Amino acid sequence: MATEPKIYRKNYINGDCTISVSSNPSFKSRLYDFDIDATWDSSGQNDDTNLCSIVVEFPVATRLDHFILLNHNLKNPLVYAWDGADWVLIALATNVAASTTVMVSDSTTTTKIMLLDYDTQTVNAEKSIGDFIATELWVDPGVDLSSYDVTYEEKGFSIMLADGSLHRSVIHSTPTRTSKYTARVRFDYLSKTTLDLFGAIKEAGGVLVWQPESITQPEIIYQVNWTNGLRYRYISTYKGAGFQLDMDLREV
Repeated sequence: MATEPKIYRKNYINGDCTISVSSNPSFKSRLYDFDIDATWDSSGQNDDTNLCSIVVEFPVATRLDHFILLNHNLKNPLVYAWDGADWVLIALATNVAASTTVMVSDSTTTTKIMLLDYDTQTVNAEKSIGDFIATELWVDPGVDLSSYDVTYEEKGFSIMLADGSLHRSVIHSTPTRTSKYTARVRFDYLSKTTLDLFGAIKEAGGVLVWQPESITQPEIIYQVNWTNGLRYRYISTYKGAGFQLDMDLREV
């Protein structure tokens, strides 16, 4: 039985990269802002004979094995990696009908990748992508969450006006979002081997990409910090049953 939570390393597509798009470069930052409703859309490429291309050059050679498209309309996306002399096809999806697509490749270390697509799910539409994530799977826990408590925290402030009314203002962190994802999660029955993998994540520090429901809601995916300490316990007095692990996650 497949289990849902997946933990990836950070999205290596970010503002430190050199990104070239075949159309509408003014909105290329929307490819990595984790706001899937603020899309990058092509302009004048609403013909399935027109090629859409996105080239991402990383600051340093980067190891990748997962490429995730969120809120997109591409039908046959192709991902290439630069091997130092030529572009090599490493991942693809065909006849896509969903708005979230995960493409998996063998582990590849490269300085740049290229996403290509001709046709869209609706014939002759402009190409559209909410987010493009290039990353590496870090931990697949192999068990589902036993507890999952989510809060979307809004950033804003309130002012009491002279007439006694309350004025409330909120701040947009991205074009369409005013809140950040936070979650308190619990895993049960983790093996010692898997617990050690979580320990390695904690020791590494930094951000991770968290996909709690990779099957039922694959579009729910955020770049987060693990904010509490490494906190675990035996699940029962029989130690062979495994461990229970608590995590507090907060979107960056």
